[in-house]
Amino acid sequence: MPFSASGRIARANGAGVGGVTITFGSEPGPGRDRAPGSVVTNADGRWSQSGFESGTTYTASASKPGFTFQPPTRVFSGARTDLSFDGTTDPFSFSGKVTTSVSNIGSRSSSEVGVSGATISFARVSGAGRVPTAVTTDSSGHWTQSGFEGDTVYRASPNKQGFDFNPTSAEFRDVKPIRDLNFEGQFNFFVVSGTVSGFGGARVNGATMTFQRVSGAGPVPLPVQTDAQGNWNQRLEKGTTYRVTPKKEGFIYHSRTRDWILIRQHNSDPHILCRQCTGLISSPSLVSH
Repeated sequence: MPFSASGRIARANGAGVGGVTITFGSEPGPGRDRAPGSVVTNADGRWSQSGFESGTTYTASASKPGFTFQPPTRVFSGARTDLSFDGTTDPFSFSGKVTTSVSNIGSRSSSEVGVSGATISFARVSGAGRVPTAVTTDSSGHWTQSGFEGDTVYRASPNKQGFDFNPTSAEFRDVKPIRDLNFEGQFNFFVVSGTVSGFGGARVNGATMTFQRVSGAGPVPLPVQTDAQGNWNQRLEKGTTYRVTPKKEGFIYHSRTRDWILIRQHNSDPHILCRQCTGLISSPSLVSH
């Protein structure tokens, strides 16, 4: 009399493994060479097949790319509902690089350099595989991590203060050939500088430069003071307009046109000081009472 058999494929955490092919074979007996066709597990890892013949011993074997199953084979000769396998994935590694473009001083060209200290964090998009811990790029911008599992789709996301990244994140899985997962960083700040001087050109040291946000959502930086040569600089966030006001006890601030200065981004490369902003700051003066 024909009988049926069934079982389940699961990981160590109990999650079912879908898409596993269960293949049947037969040993000498009435049903020899007439083993039923293979079946595929459902999303919960369950499988079932009928048409097995009494008096014959059968084997069931599980297979799926990227997985190893224990036991390799199950043997049965009668109706069973417990023909289960434990599935473990073959771990794989992934790597990539984080870079940014920097303008070359004295030319209009730019060069690509690695971004060190960027954090690459990982998340599970689908599947049940473990999520490896975050890693940090090395001095050349390279990163690598291992322990990803074959039946899971992951997402990698870069992060570093002062940078925006393209793409902001990327998904990956164990597909051969494995390619590097790279990100391009762009500075999300710019540097402005200026000089405070008195009438006659004398530089004013120790003047406090205070910043206010006029528009945008960027943070308001802390005040800075001019150095011995009357120079100052500060890092500001892109997309925001700021107002800077100088102050020093015993001095009055003068300007021919206005009593405040708006600072906007004029150059996307923070390694090049904002010359247009410098020119604005240089024109006002602090003069003694």
